[in-house]
Amino acid sequence: MTSDIKKYSALADRISAQYARLIKEGVNDPQQIFNQMVSFLPELHELWTNTSDYELASLSNKYPDFMNFCKIVEQLSVVQNRRNFRDYDEEQKIPEEQRTLIAKSLGDISRIHETLLEMKQNTDKCSESKLCELKSDLDSWKVKANEIKDQLKQSGASEYAVKTVNAVLTRNYSQANEILQSLENYNSDFIFSYLENNDVTEFQSYFGTEHEGMLVAGRKTINRLERYIPTDEFSKYRIILTALVRDFRLPAIRYTSAIALGLYVASVEESDSVPQSVKDIASTEFVLLLKHFSEEETFSYERDSDLAYSRWNEYLKNPSGFVI
Repeated sequence: MTSDIKKYSALADRISAQYARLIKEGVNDPQQIFNQMVSFLPELHELWTNTSDYELASLSNKYPDFMNFCKIVEQLSVVQNRRNFRDYDEEQKIPEEQRTLIAKSLGDISRIHETLLEMKQNTDKCSESKLCELKSDLDSWKVKANEIKDQLKQSGASEYAVKTVNAVLTRNYSQANEILQSLENYNSDFIFSYLENNDVTEFQSYFGTEHEGMLVAGRKTINRLERYIPTDEFSKYRIILTALVRDFRLPAIRYTSAIALGLYVASVEESDSVPQSVKDIASTEFVLLLKHFSEEETFSYERDSDLAYSRWNEYLKNPSGFVI
């Protein structure tokens, strides 16, 4: 075992994490991966030179993405050798102190990015205190990254090297900050905060996209109402829907469900016995449903809702004697 195996193991871990993050972001082209991870090359060369075959094999088995990056470096080596102006050559012109700072900075932002991605995938971990902590970490990272950029300009590194490092640091910050902002918006303003489990995942995938209509396809609105409002309140909605189909002779399709939901929302609006959270859920689902009606559904809804709203009180007074 070399005396620095712990250091090399930590390096392999950082390289593996950075590689995995790029793959998650959809960066699959070997040249793009190489360009984004070029700052690791000096340390990688040291690792490659100073470890035994057994130690290298052990690191490769423990960190598969580390080996994937090594393979990319090896595959591109011939191409790189043909270039007159190579990223690796430019990296070699960066002073050792700055190379160390850059590598540490990329490792730090990689860990912040991984934490943010984990929170995005598991929103139950998305607490305000954790977001504040990550925002502080990211702000501190940005300050240090700007210091590195300034030091690099003054170090005598080539203009190309300075430009490349600046682009890599800026890109890493922008990506992490974009996720952080989306999580902050989700945590404070997400109107569908009542959702749980698979519903959260589905809304994260479709809400705000061109496929948002998938969220109200088929019986999804009714199914969510049944899950998220009390049973007695959902029964009230079902009674209204049944009356519209049976007594108002409306078709048992989606726009009639919307009319029933609208009548339910109106009926509980001034009620002190219905929790505000229930009113909010019903109103939110109602608005989302109407938003994604086709032109034909909108026409039918407007036509038949006028009838239902204008005669609903009459129906309530004498359901058995009501004639459409």
